[in-house]
Amino acid sequence: MTKLGPPILFRFIFMFISASSYAQQPSTYCSNTAMVPVFKQDFGVSANSNASSAAAPGSTNYNFGNVSSDGNYIVTPKVDNANKADWTKGGDHTGNPNGNMFLVNAGGGNSIFVQETVTGLCAGSSYSFSAWIVYPKITFNIRNLSNAIIATYTTDILPLSPVNGPVNWQKYGFQFALPVNTGSLKIEIVDAWGGAAACGNDVAMDDILFEACIPQITVSLTSGSSDICTGATSNLTTTLINSPYGNPAYQWQKSNDGGTSWNDLGSPAIGLTQFSITNAKILDGGLYRVHVAPTIPSLTNETCSAHSNELNFTANPLPKLLPSTNAPICSGNNVWFNANPSGGSGVYSSYKWTGPNAYQSTAANNTIVTTQTMATGNYTVQVTDSKGCSDTAALYLNIDSTPTLKIISLTDTICSGSTASITLSSSVPNSAFYWNASLQSGNIAGNLSSINPESTGIKQNILINNGISNGVVKYSAYAQSGTCVSNTVDTTININPVPTIANAGADITICSGSQASLNANVALVGNGQWKQISGPNTALIQNSSSPTSSITNLIPGTYSLEWSITNVCGNSADTMLINYTAKPNPIFTLIDSVVCGPAQLTFTNNTINPQLYNFQWDFGNGTTSNLANPLPVLFNAAISGADTSYNITLKAISNCDTVAYSKTIIVKSSPTAQFAISPQNNCLPLQVKFDNQSIGFNTSYHLFYGDGKDTLWNNNASITHLYQSLIGTTFQPYLIATNSCSADTIFKSITAPVNALIIQNNLTDTTICGFPYTATFTNNTTGATQFTWSWGDGTPPINSAIAAQVQHTYSDTGSFNIVHSIKSNCGDTTITKTIQIFALPTIAIAGNDTSICSSNSIQLHANTPTIGKGKWKQISGPNTIQFADSSIANTTISNLVPGNYIFEWSIQGTQCGSSADTMNLQYIAKPIPSFTPSDTSLCGPVQLTFTNNTINQQLYNFQWNFGNGTTSNLANPLPVLFNAAVSGADTCYTITLKAISNCDTIAYSKTIIVKSKANLQFIATPLNSCLPLNVLFKNQSTGANTKYQLVFEDGKDSLIAANDSILYTYQTTKTSLFQPMLIATGACGSDTLTEYIQAIANNVTLQLDLKDTVVCGAPFTLSFNNNTSGIQQFNWNWGDGTSSIS
Repeated sequence: MTKLGPPILFRFIFMFISASSYAQQPSTYCSNTAMVPVFKQDFGVSANSNASSAAAPGSTNYNFGNVSSDGNYIVTPKVDNANKADWTKGGDHTGNPNGNMFLVNAGGGNSIFVQETVTGLCAGSSYSFSAWIVYPKITFNIRNLSNAIIATYTTDILPLSPVNGPVNWQKYGFQFALPVNTGSLKIEIVDAWGGAAACGNDVAMDDILFEACIPQITVSLTSGSSDICTGATSNLTTTLINSPYGNPAYQWQKSNDGGTSWNDLGSPAIGLTQFSITNAKILDGGLYRVHVAPTIPSLTNETCSAHSNELNFTANPLPKLLPSTNAPICSGNNVWFNANPSGGSGVYSSYKWTGPNAYQSTAANNTIVTTQTMATGNYTVQVTDSKGCSDTAALYLNIDSTPTLKIISLTDTICSGSTASITLSSSVPNSAFYWNASLQSGNIAGNLSSINPESTGIKQNILINNGISNGVVKYSAYAQSGTCVSNTVDTTININPVPTIANAGADITICSGSQASLNANVALVGNGQWKQISGPNTALIQNSSSPTSSITNLIPGTYSLEWSITNVCGNSADTMLINYTAKPNPIFTLIDSVVCGPAQLTFTNNTINPQLYNFQWDFGNGTTSNLANPLPVLFNAAISGADTSYNITLKAISNCDTVAYSKTIIVKSSPTAQFAISPQNNCLPLQVKFDNQSIGFNTSYHLFYGDGKDTLWNNNASITHLYQSLIGTTFQPYLIATNSCSADTIFKSITAPVNALIIQNNLTDTTICGFPYTATFTNNTTGATQFTWSWGDGTPPINSAIAAQVQHTYSDTGSFNIVHSIKSNCGDTTITKTIQIFALPTIAIAGNDTSICSSNSIQLHANTPTIGKGKWKQISGPNTIQFADSSIANTTISNLVPGNYIFEWSIQGTQCGSSADTMNLQYIAKPIPSFTPSDTSLCGPVQLTFTNNTINQQLYNFQWNFGNGTTSNLANPLPVLFNAAVSGADTCYTITLKAISNCDTIAYSKTIIVKSKANLQFIATPLNSCLPLNVLFKNQSTGANTKYQLVFEDGKDSLIAANDSILYTYQTTKTSLFQPMLIATGACGSDTLTEYIQAIANNVTLQLDLKDTVVCGAPFTLSFNNNTSGIQQFNWNWGDGTSSIS
């Protein structure tokens, strides 16, 4: 073992495994395996835990001995026995202190941990190759006898085991499908590092297994039960979960001795997933299971076959019924019937009786109490014993009919003089009825005699109660059919007297107080009751059931009272009146006490008990009314605009009193808008006076002048307004007068023509640089009669009667006032502006352009100004320079560095701007070329951009050579295309940049690497054959640093190296077209190449009745049925020397 890092890394042993048929896939070793493994290596047991021993000869290429050195192994119970301080500690994964493991210090050029040849493999099987391992990365290989790898799996790097233990044992492995026509294989577990030195590559392993994968086999019932009754049917089925078999074989078996021995049931067959037990007999009881293997011959091979669970089956005998009854009997009596079971298990768990009228019972012995004729009919009973077995029997019950009498209608309570009616019904048609009537109490008159027997079952009698209390008559009856007598029906009739006729007494009138006495007649039959019918709801009747009660809490009004006498036979009622008149208290309400007139108002009379009085209204405006609630009344506002008060009076008049009530309302007036204008016609601008002459109380005013302006005020004061406009127009001012009642508006008109004079010229204050200067003035004024121009420099003015363009020349500097006088019919207008004329500065001359090669300072030579001040400044170039004095024309600059400079000499005038000139200074230094490509290691073909990083590159010329035949003279060249090598190898290109000045040519170079995609090519043979199909894949691709993955297109894949081969088996049940794909993945991405493989299904289904046979007597003729499909030719050989049949 080679250690490549700090010691702390090696205080652990890596442990990981994953598995499938191919490298670095999740672990998928079988969860269910055959009864006996094909190969098992657990390395045995030592005499003690400190012992060590050697493995079987030829099983490994590692050396037995000192595991302190790479390439050595021991078989031992503990990792501690290696005496390696940086290894973990602990024993084998089973916990047996003397159980051995295989412990290796890997490396040293050796790579085979375990190898073995396995034989007797079963066709159509999948196998699992697994081990318990503590190791970072190993490979499981399966080879054919020609030593070609047909399946492989490599674990990835795994977690560590703690240095002080315990050992982190884990089981890893993978499974694969056995290729066709393969009975033997070589299996091996090898170092994934190939025996090379690697960090943490030491390994411990135990319990290596190579065993056939089997499905999880379950036998269950699809119908029926495992504990059934004789004569029944049960269907057994088997299901396979995670089955590796393509088309498995089945053999059903039965054991009669609890599983000690098993007998085959029928012959084995492909797809025999079900077994039926029909018309079960007691001898069919026993254990059942199914034996499953990939093929029929392999059913005898315990290394690739398996059994299902065992299903216990029992057939139980049936019970027997002999039912009995006491029928026939008559209805109304109790009938019984019993099941009387025997046989079966002897323990009866349930009974089920059914019969007429949906009869049901779960008892063995049953009684129907007071049975009726509808119970007549067939009864069926089913008994079930404790094993679920049952028997069914029938029994007939005959029930004779006994009449049943019932009342179907009855008037059990009547009033005196009414008819008592009773209607009876018998359950038996044409029954005879027998009646008996008797007086129980009271003074009753009527016919109580009966004529027996009667055939109708109807009894009607008119009964009169001559007393003041209830009377009672009792009726009894029965029915008879033949010799059968029904039940007796008894009922009573109550005869009630009618109530006493009510008399409420005389009407009452009162004028004061709050109480009156009532006087009605006494109720001899029934109950009397006072109640108030109408009137104020304040009254209280002291005893509403007393005919001589008193009534209190009376208030003025008319009361209607009723005295009623009531019992169950009716009601008698009478009424009386109480009239109570009180002093009136008139009052009324109106909608509003302050309104705007004219207004129509409604008055509401709120006088209590208005129906008791007469009314007189006076509305204060000459209008009156005698109605309690008068019609709406119109109230006008004052013409002056002031508020008007009206006094409203209501008089309420009774027989004794007249009482008045008054209220006052105020009627407001709406405003009237009015104003006067002075003047109403004049020229613009126009000052106008507005006099407010409006009428209104508490009024606000809003005057709109008609020119977009307005004024608000709240009195009758006068206001003025100035109208201004550029054109003559008519203005329409209007006034809005507003108070709480309404608003009023009045409109007026004002005519205002415009002043015709329009001044238009370009005369402005002006500053001019340079002289002489000629000023030009444009005059487009209209409406004028005379123009005068004065120039302010002592020259004569110019006069003109028309508007025209004028010019004047100023010959010297100075400040001059220009006066433009304009006369019109409206008056004189004068416009004065100032023109200032200044001298221009001296024209600047910066001197000649200059080049230098080495000095860092130079003197500049510019002209000296006569007008204005001069100043040097740097326009461009390196910012390191300093001026000795930038205001001197012949100044010195220092601190120059190589580069191109532009300097400006400018002369600034007093008022009139500046003059400027520039000179160029070039300081040339030795070039230092440099550049950067957009990438240096990339995939081609690729287009790269190169950035020139040379300092002051504007000073030099450049030459590029890109190493691919392409050149450029640009400082920063256009993008350049670099191709990749056709072979797939990396290509190096040397890029050279030359910087050229007047003195020097300097070169700078860099190298880029252009990578290539892999050149994909693989061969698969054969491309067309029958299933199962073994295909040899050869990877003939070329390319640097490329990983190849072969995807078989049946859900599996494998890593494959360049120029390597893999033998792969396609297994399926039907003809399929596979498209295996080779995927190449490298630094330049992925690429794919696809091939097409036709796998043709073997459709042979062998179905014939040929089997070993023993026959007694000769000659004997045999017949064979051949239903085999998928075969083109058959050949029969009889084994007796006769000719075969084809």
